[in-house]
Amino acid sequence: MKKARIYHSAISWGLVIFLLFPLLGVMIVEFYFQTWMASAIILLSLLFIFYLYRTTVYWLEEDTRVLRIKSGFLINQRISIDEIYKIEASNSMLSAPAWSLNRIVIYFGNKQSVLISPKHQEAFLEDLKRLNSEIKISV
Repeated sequence: MKKARIYHSAISWGLVIFLLFPLLGVMIVEFYFQTWMASAIILLSLLFIFYLYRTTVYWLEEDTRVLRIKSGFLINQRISIDEIYKIEASNSMLSAPAWSLNRIVIYFGNKQSVLISPKHQEAFLEDLKRLNSEIKISV
């Protein structure tokens, strides 16, 4: 039986406001002028953003020693925990499966990296360190 710990993405309300308020403002204007097609497209965009937020999760699969990063149907990445060699804090605004600007960057493999923002960052890092004591963490 697979044993996995699931961590949801943290959320930065500033980032949410940055994404949602312009769309909501335009949707209200389009709704006022009864441009239903534009209103529907904006509403679908808002629902898609909400869907991505709700489905952005990070799994630590202990049996297979894999970190799985998922965000909707767009991202489904599997990283061997044994290949992770360094984790650092990051405030990068690059596009990533992370809903907070309080991010960590995970370095693995041959100079590859991924930005994530687990809600319970300390517990996440402790679990990773327990599975791979060689990881250098500077958060």
